[in-house]
Amino acid sequence: MIAARINKTPKHKYKPSKKKSPRVHCFTDTNQQTISWQFGKLDMNGDWCCKQIDRATLWDFLFERIKNFETMTWCEILVDKDNNHDVEKKNLSPEARKRLVQIRQDDIDSLFTLHLSGLRRLWGIRDGRALQVL
Repeated sequence: MIAARINKTPKHKYKPSKKKSPRVHCFTDTNQQTISWQFGKLDMNGDWCCKQIDRATLWDFLFERIKNFETMTWCEILVDKDNNHDVEKKNLSPEARKRLVQIRQDDIDSLFTLHLSGLRRLWGIRDGRALQVL
């Protein structure tokens, strides 16, 4: 029979600072949930529409990245704020703002952008836990 240790205390190299705070505040219920997708507002005709993507890229690359995001909560996505973040409408290019008017989505304050790779990004409107993909 093996004797159990009586004084079990965790050991650490240094004492964490009490001044540190989380990078992203995840106080809302939706930030604790995983991302979901809505494609009802998908732009099918503009310069940046999904018809411009070849089938191999769409299935082999884009859907693979979307599947990876589905495993993450919004809080985990928002931690990488340099790549995944809101962009105010006033900071969009004139062409993008014009396209929002054309597809009748110009009443929003900001769009949410997810980094896919390099310059590739997925744009949408965040509505609770859902991203309405444009």
